[in-house]
Amino acid sequence: MRRMRRALLGGRRSRRILGPILGAGLQRLRLAHARREAGDYRTAADEFHALAEHGEAEGIPRSVQAFVLAGQSYLLAGKHDEGVADLQRGVQAALRFGQLPRLAAASTRIAAELRADGFGQEADAFLGMLASAGQQPLAAQPSAGPAHATPRLPTKCPSCGGTIHPGEVEWVDPQSIACVYCGSVVQAEKG
Repeated sequence: MRRMRRALLGGRRSRRILGPILGAGLQRLRLAHARREAGDYRTAADEFHALAEHGEAEGIPRSVQAFVLAGQSYLLAGKHDEGVADLQRGVQAALRFGQLPRLAAASTRIAAELRADGFGQEADAFLGMLASAGQQPLAAQPSAGPAHATPRLPTKCPSCGGTIHPGEVEWVDPQSIACVYCGSVVQAEKG
């Protein structure tokens, strides 16, 4: 159990840093997801951006996802420059934290979401940023989950409210995944 926790949280320093995040930071993350879902994109973007900056400063790899969500939310709020800048910071953070393959696995979905929202140029720019960082976009593949019947995953993380994308999860054990946004262990249901 200790080994699994260390793998998820990244050791003593990360646990010390994540202690407060698991309280107030997790509440802010949950609120940002809820605001984005409700269409309050500007406020959600500001929250995701603040969480991402704090996480990046503290060396927390999950700041990559927060920058990407901030970028998407800023674009939806009509703040083009901020949106593109945060997408770029997400790619830079992924490079710094060794998260490029994970971001590349989500890149096809992220680009499709951007295109569906009318941001085709920005989707192409995002994919170009990944290519410039040395990572080609990958189609989301079912992650290496349990060998037996694949359990059914909830659509949202019960801790932070983030959307769970089945092809982009990290399996902790045959019945559990780690949320890509907050790191909480999410139990799957047998399907």
